[in-house]
Amino acid sequence: MAFVPALGNIMLSADYCQLELRLLTHFSQDSILCGIMRQPGDIFKSIAAKWNNVSEQEVTMEMRQRTKQLCYGMIYGMGVKSLAENLCISESEAQKFLESFMSTYPGIYKWLNDVLEEAHRDAYVTTLLGRRRQLPDLQSTKSSMRAQAERQAVNTKVQGSAADIVKKAMISIEERMRCNFPDSAIIFPEVHTTRKLRSSRDMQQRGGYLVLQLHDELLYEVNSADLKEVAAIIKESMENVCQLTVPLPVKIRVGPAWGDLTDYQF
Repeated sequence: MAFVPALGNIMLSADYCQLELRLLTHFSQDSILCGIMRQPGDIFKSIAAKWNNVSEQEVTMEMRQRTKQLCYGMIYGMGVKSLAENLCISESEAQKFLESFMSTYPGIYKWLNDVLEEAHRDAYVTTLLGRRRQLPDLQSTKSSMRAQAERQAVNTKVQGSAADIVKKAMISIEERMRCNFPDSAIIFPEVHTTRKLRSSRDMQQRGGYLVLQLHDELLYEVNSADLKEVAAIIKESMENVCQLTVPLPVKIRVGPAWGDLTDYQF
């Protein structure tokens, strides 16, 4: 509830749906995963169904959670030991789960190996928009440091690319805001000099302005009179900022405070 808009304004949250997983799919080009990502519905339930060879209706909460942890575990470079600890199973069981998952989605396994090959060859990896991260520890004589650098290589490809997309979306939104609302084209308005609560301030400028970025989420304060137009600008800008092989859906929520948001219906 800490973020409360001025009178006449409303808070708007725009959040990418499974951005990192969609980037993993884009990079790996796994045909089954690409097909799942292009369909509406519960992504993790669909992945779990294909992996366990059951219908989506038969997927249990445990199966879904296990699938989600596996997917993000690969992005974060989680090993068999860590996976076993997270799933509360033995390391041998975790190894079988991992092998079974890779067998179902072979494109991921190939991409992971390609990333490590690229990293060892170049001593760096690049994100979607070409930023480099140097990884000198890949040449370390210590196996633990080499293993950490390999995890960083995979993680940087996905999370670094997610950061690329979010920042590029922020720029695109700001440019469109400046065009549509030229008299109020600022990201952060001047700090109020009094100790008045934000909820008791005068109504802000037309359009909206960025309050904060939190990972894959952007939070805006929007003039209520412009909500429909601003929501469309934000959603369209975020979903079309990069052309991937899978969609980049964005969920819009609005409300009287950051802690009190509901889905926005266009």
